[in-house]
Amino acid sequence: STSDVSSNESIAAIIAGGTVTGKTFVLTNSATADSIITTNGNDTVTGATGTVVNGDLIMDSSSTDNDIANLVVTGAYTPSNITKIENINLDWDAYGTATYNMAAVTGAKNVTLTSSKVAFLGSATVTNVSGVTLTASNGMVGTLTASGFKTGTVEGTKSTALVIDGSTSNSENISITVNAGTAATSVSVGATNGFKSTTVNAGTAPTVTVKDAGNTTDTTALTVNANATITNTGSSGALTLTASDTNNITLNAIGANLTVMGTGAVVINSTGLDGETINNSKSAGTLTIKTTTTGALDLSKVQATSIEQSGVKTAGDTVANGANLKYTGGGVVGITVGGSSVTDAVSVEFTAATLTSLTDTGVETLNVKASAPAISGADLTITSLVTKGHTVKMTGTNDLAVTNIGLAGETNGKLDASGLTGEVTVGIDTTGDSENFSVTGGTGKLTLTTANITGEQVAIGNSADDTVTANATNTGTMTAILADGKNTVSATALTTGTLVVTSGIDTVTSGVALTTGVINLSLGDGANVINLDDGAGAGTRVVTTGAGDDILSFTGSVDDTNDVLTWTAGTGTDTLLLATESADLSPSTKVTLSGVEVIMVKAATTAEASWVSIEATFAASVLSGNTLTIKADAYDAGKPTDVMVKGIATTATINLSAVTIDQSLTSAITAVGIDASANTTTAVTITGTAAADLITGGAKADVIVAGNGADTIVGTAGNDSIDLTETLVNSAIDTTQLLATGTLNGVDTITGFTIAKDIFSLDIAGTTINTAAGAAAVYDTISVTLLAAAGTFTIGTGAGGKTTATADVLELTTTLSSFGNLSHSSDGTELLKALGTTATTAATDLTVAATTNNFYLIAYQDSKAYIYNVTEGADVDALAVAADITLVGVVNNVVAGALTASEF
Repeated sequence: STSDVSSNESIAAIIAGGTVTGKTFVLTNSATADSIITTNGNDTVTGATGTVVNGDLIMDSSSTDNDIANLVVTGAYTPSNITKIENINLDWDAYGTATYNMAAVTGAKNVTLTSSKVAFLGSATVTNVSGVTLTASNGMVGTLTASGFKTGTVEGTKSTALVIDGSTSNSENISITVNAGTAATSVSVGATNGFKSTTVNAGTAPTVTVKDAGNTTDTTALTVNANATITNTGSSGALTLTASDTNNITLNAIGANLTVMGTGAVVINSTGLDGETINNSKSAGTLTIKTTTTGALDLSKVQATSIEQSGVKTAGDTVANGANLKYTGGGVVGITVGGSSVTDAVSVEFTAATLTSLTDTGVETLNVKASAPAISGADLTITSLVTKGHTVKMTGTNDLAVTNIGLAGETNGKLDASGLTGEVTVGIDTTGDSENFSVTGGTGKLTLTTANITGEQVAIGNSADDTVTANATNTGTMTAILADGKNTVSATALTTGTLVVTSGIDTVTSGVALTTGVINLSLGDGANVINLDDGAGAGTRVVTTGAGDDILSFTGSVDDTNDVLTWTAGTGTDTLLLATESADLSPSTKVTLSGVEVIMVKAATTAEASWVSIEATFAASVLSGNTLTIKADAYDAGKPTDVMVKGIATTATINLSAVTIDQSLTSAITAVGIDASANTTTAVTITGTAAADLITGGAKADVIVAGNGADTIVGTAGNDSIDLTETLVNSAIDTTQLLATGTLNGVDTITGFTIAKDIFSLDIAGTTINTAAGAAAVYDTISVTLLAAAGTFTIGTGAGGKTTATADVLELTTTLSSFGNLSHSSDGTELLKALGTTATTAATDLTVAATTNNFYLIAYQDSKAYIYNVTEGADVDALAVAADITLVGVVNNVVAGALTASEF
């Protein structure tokens, strides 16, 4: 049938400016197709079950009214002509999939699909639809498949699945908007034919497919509200993704770029990140990008709160400055930031137990958080670390092991684990051994072993028991700044390089190869152990220790005049241990000890007489004025341990009065030598120890205070003042040698000589009979009347029958006159005067037994004993004149005749 309405009526209503009242049209029996021409009003067309057929014509001439067609369809529906009916409601009254072909529908604005059919599954397929809002409404709870769109909107909030495509010509597909709901399990838009502009609200669908029209200018806006896997394969344009809190998204194909919006914590998993652009435009919350890709990735255009990689990496990645990374799979990790900035910083977290390598390229500060599972030993092991001169900062709660740091191409690289709670173990290899590097430990112990040879290296510890081993470093520098703890530092190959240690309770070993290098140790409180050695050349060793019982063990001898060994010790009992027998510290004037309480020398190992060898030699400047104890590390009575203290040409004072010489049965020093003979220009004041000293003076008038031991005094040249006074009740036997071998040595004045205890050691070249050294001198006394007239004083034969030819020492017991003052002359002039009874009866000479007689003569005057060496020249008169008589010694505070054979 055909229905119509007067056009004149419609025109009149329009002219009057009113709303055209629509008409109602009803389709008839489906056996015959209906033709309905509606009015310009808001018409309604109704087609009940059984009245709607494909051949029906429903047409309207106006696109400004609001017509409605309510059609109940019982089978696949392909209307032959529906024109300008703005709202088409299709109700499916059948089973199977509701199928609609909208090719002949034009001018529609809204197409709504419904169904109340019991047991209908709710799926619909709509083809050749475009330019409308397609709504799957009540009853349409299955899959909505719609295609042919060039523009349009799909409302599928009740559908469980949506499959939406454009026309077969992508270039004509302008835009689409698709809205899914909470019932959706999948949404696909443009998978077959995409759009230049796509807007999708996928609801809570877990599977989403979107594809644009294939142009780089295309845009897709996708909103998800649940965990979802998004397929964007084949898209060439930009994708904007809005996600909700806790959404976990899988998106492998991004397209030209991805912009993420929304709030809350969102995770995106992707294997297609290489070279892609991701913009984080979230207004709040976090964006985490995750990938399982193992190869190299360019992530420099990825903006995210965190980028996490779970694959075992086989190559490095390029990232943006400020990136936050997380690697859970380990492997070969490389982090590169391009550009010319010198302030780039990247943060990275490692949760795997092992990294094959970690390489920092262009990242000035790489902040690393170690979060591997806790195990016994190292929690995180980095087999190879390359910083390329940058700083790697470690934090976390792991014990860290860096097997090897390769320094090739490094310039001042740093591994800073000061923020790490745990132990740090690091190895540095020989590649790039001239480069500089710094390692800072965590809260636990730092163990650094470096094979670097010539570079400058720094180890910084905290308060644990650190170990630094730099035994390959020779010309380079090893600086160990170690805090409290029992630290160990070793740099045994150091030659011209430098070792600096500042720390707590330490064991430091270095110096065996030191030539012109520098060792500077500033150690803290505690029992430090320092092991130093000496190599050829002028090395410098400066040691400062804090409170505690420190030990500095020195192997070898100071072999260069410019060798420096300075130790400033704190409170406690500090010990310098000379580990080498016959160690000699005297060649250098730059050996200084301050605060050192004990010097322990290597005991003699050979059975021999005293002074055959010297077990330790010190410069006088090291000991003079110091309060300390010298002991041996062992004691054997048959193997004397002798120590020598030597002055230099400018030494003016050697004062060992505060030096205690150990005399115990376990660590006794046998004797102490004090040698000032190098000074030939000025007098030397020498104060000995309380032990057995062998004191040798200089060439001038020395002042020698021997001390309490069994001392031997060799005054040498000069008018020396020798004090043998001892404070002990049982004084020791002091030996005074009056003449240097074969050479007269001036007049020595002896104070404190103990009769029947002390002895004189006479130069055997000063007597005719040459009694063997060490044997008792041949001694006799003579008593001759003073001369009443000037002339020769004949000595004659002594009480024991000895003469000047058969005695070493003759004691003149005759009381001398006061006409000669023996203290006024160093030759025989005053003695000859004192042999006369008056001023005019002085002796002119002494008659000796034969020419060339040499002997010692003792005379007394004013409570002093004067000892002369008489050497009668090789002439024919056997007379010793004043010039043949030399005063060699004066003994104070003795009575006449007090000296006996026992003193010689």
